[in-house]
Amino acid sequence: MVEAAGEDEVRVRVGEREFLVSAACPHRRGRLVFARVNEARLRITCPLHHSSFDLLTGAALSGPTERPLCVREVTGDQPPR
Repeated sequence: MVEAAGEDEVRVRVGEREFLVSAACPHRRGRLVFARVNEARLRITCPLHHSSFDLLTGAALSGPTERPLCVREVTGDQPPR
């Protein structure tokens, strides 16, 4: 599930895990609140030009960008922002 978490971030929930990621794709600022999430591979894909990013590292995996996405996993010792 992807949902807005303020103006600059979106919350991505995959099972019991939760990630906060930049709300805009680093390629052309596509709105990641409308992104697709591959839960099995922990990837998020921008709806604009289909750049795909690793939710654990933010690394760009496919698509027109090589710039990483800002991501962080929310753990029990980190309160969500």
